[in-house]
Amino acid sequence: MVEPCAGWVEANGASLRFRREGRGTTIVLLHEMGGALESWNLVAPELALNHEVVRFDLRGSGLSEKIRTPVSLEVFVADLAVLLDRLEIDSPIVAGGALGGGIALAFAASHPERSAGVIAFAPATGVPAERRAHAATFHERLVQKGIAATVDEAMSPSAWPDEDARRRPGFGLFRALQKAADPESSGHQNAMLLDADVAAFAPPARVPVRLIAGRADAMRGPAVIRDFAARIPHASIGEIESGHFMVLQAPDRVTAEIAAFAATIGS
Repeated sequence: MVEPCAGWVEANGASLRFRREGRGTTIVLLHEMGGALESWNLVAPELALNHEVVRFDLRGSGLSEKIRTPVSLEVFVADLAVLLDRLEIDSPIVAGGALGGGIALAFAASHPERSAGVIAFAPATGVPAERRAHAATFHERLVQKGIAATVDEAMSPSAWPDEDARRRPGFGLFRALQKAADPESSGHQNAMLLDADVAAFAPPARVPVRLIAGRADAMRGPAVIRDFAARIPHASIGEIESGHFMVLQAPDRVTAEIAAFAATIGS
């Protein structure tokens, strides 16, 4: 495929918005909670010079169908499987950040025959014990304060403490996408992670896996990623200079990591 195409597909009972561009080895990009396919705007065009790149709004995100009832991790995995069927894609490399990284790993764990490899940036693989109480009230805080206040008072200061980083294009994109997110859907996505079994995020040895941590990530930093990696003994681990939202904070490094990982698949 050369010319970009975009639209919606009905997948697993939901309308999902996607964008497809480039030609070559297929790489599917999965975004973070509160994000959308535009979260990859600083990465996808460069990757599409040498690969086919597919990205889509997860259920509840962007312009995909919203979530109004509790949802499970298995639903997000099935969404991806059916989307690939609709687009006639066989075994892509799947890359994801945060929530998207967790879904990428869960997809490879349940569909290893359809996964050429997974590269996950600070993947959300459940909620650490020390953050469960805070995470459990996430939806309530969104409703009480509103998503704009949550982004400006909590998410931005903790995830983007560096004033220099806030002057880069990724911060404006992050803030715009988070403020446009649907609070109820985000609440259900968060609750899904609270209920998820960490064993569901461990692909078998036949699937190449690379895990990337941000050295300045206060949510899922190197220690958290190394601890999780013990569940996937064959996974390689890397670190980059970034906070939690690496796709937006360090897009050049993320692009390089994905391209390098793709080059190892099948070699």
